[in-house]
Amino acid sequence: RQMCIRDSCNMCHGMKGEGGIGPALVGSTSIVKMLTQYKNGETRGAQSALMWGQAANLSTEDMENLQSYIDSL
Repeated sequence: RQMCIRDSCNMCHGMKGEGGIGPALVGSTSIVKMLTQYKNGETRGAQSALMWGQAANLSTEDMENLQSYIDSL
């Protein structure tokens, strides 16, 4: 499951989190906080509606794993 989640992120945020259609993730220390906000339906910017769907089914563990993955880039 984690690899599938990363693949979804890569499409907009780049293969190494460098950014693309979406903002860069490398160096961000608040991935869990941001994904939790999206999961709760909060608006964080122009792409919020897209991210609500991406975050909807993530568990806290999924979010923490994503943070660890991004930290490793």
